Amino acid sequence: MGDDSAGYRFAKIELITDKAEYAPGDTVRLQINTDRKGATVMLFVRPVNGVYLPPKVIPMAGKSAFEEIMISKKDMPNFFVEAVTVYDGKVHTEIREVVVPPEKRVLNVKVTPSEKDYRPGQKAKLKVQLTDFFGEPFQGSTVISVYDRALEYISGGSNVPEIRSFFWKWRRHHRLNQQSSLARWFTNQLKKNEAPMKNIGVFGHLMMPAEPGKGPAIEEKKTRSPGCGRSRGGKGTG
Repeated sequence: MGDDSAGYRFAKIELITDKAEYAPGDTVRLQINTDRKGATVMLFVRPVNGVYLPPKVIPMAGKSAFEEIMISKKDMPNFFVEAVTVYDGKVHTEIREVVVPPEKRVLNVKVTPSEKDYRPGQKAKLKVQLTDFFGEPFQGSTVISVYDRALEYISGGSNVPEIRSFFWKWRRHHRLNQQSSLARWFTNQLKKNEAPMKNIGVFGHLMMPAEPGKGPAIEEKKTRSPGCGRSRGGKGTG
């Protein structure tokens, strides 16, 4: 894009993906926006639980830039990107989750018995058919469990969990792990036997600079000449 979005207003920093979900082999076109033209952004790709790989430093020509990220199978079911920039004396951070659903890793299993009903002691034959996400035949190992279904009436149903959620209900997590010198306080660094700067006078720490065009923030009371003041008991005398 030729437009660098310099005329637009954004949040302090934004990360926008071009799609809601991705598949292995896709490319994420990540849009990075800042509200400061010419800012420098550090982009962290695939951080996990506060652990980061070295970032990519992106100097912004305007307020927007684009970055491409290739998706592989190891990115299922999700991963994160994090961007950091510093301006106006503050650290601005944004985290975005990228979803890569694992449906293509799940097989379809179809079991077809040779007869509809069987008598006790009769041998049964089963035809097991495996297909992948696209309906194509899949060759692999299969485990079959055989039991009397009448037991489910006693147990209240099958105790076998749904296999897809068993393997794919987990997700990667990420939390912000950030430290900045902007959040720290430092004391004066002095040479040996060097006198530090101090407040002027007893009430120097209460003094505030005057605003332009106005008088001092704290005015001194005018002293009166001796003999002109009033005392609590009556007029003062010289």
